[in-house]
Amino acid sequence: MQQIEMVRLIADEGKVLINGSQAAICVDTFIENIADWSEVDKIEENKEVLKEN
Repeated sequence: MQQIEMVRLIADEGKVLINGSQAAICVDTFIENIADWSEVDKIEENKEVLKEN
């Protein structure tokens, strides 16, 4: 049986997680992909991306 290691990233209040064109408040990702996500201040542009997803 293969075990998959994943983590849950949760943005702080007033922040959003960004990965390329994706934005999220909470995301489950593989451990090796953690570095792909960044936490930035939530701005109007990011709010529009969140609405689309």
